[in-house]
Parts: sequence; structure tokens; C-alpha cells
Amino acid sequence: MINAGPITSQTGDAILVGRSVSNSGTIRAANGTAGLVAGDQMVLQPVGGDGRIAISGGKGSVTNSGTVK
Repeated sequence: MINAGPITSQTGDAILVGRSVSNSGTIRAANGTAGLVAGDQMVLQPVGGDGRIAISGGKGSVTNSGTVK
């Protein structure tokens, strides 16, 4: 997953997920969570009743030269 531009979420989360994640752009989630997650085996599962998920995974790589807010 490569992001080199703007990603904006006004009402939720903005999470980049992949085996290798690179961000040189801007990721914003004013009313949620912005993040980068990498792994070679991912498990996504619901957490509580609020629509959020938990992510767990094996080895991966994250490179961030941009902005994550």
C-alpha cells in the first residue's frame, strides 16, 4: 500500500493496511483514528458495538515520511 496524496475522513477512521505500507502524503481523521498497519497475516475482528475493529498481524514494514493526524 502506497499513499503519496491526501486521505481525509471527516467522520470515521483512516487506516492503511497491508504487508508493506508507505505514506509520503497526508492522512487525517478529525473525528476518528488515523494510522498505518503492516503485517503478513492479518486478523480483523469487531471490538464492542461501536463499529471499530482490532487488527493483529505478523511481520510487515511501515514507512512514514508524511503526516498522520
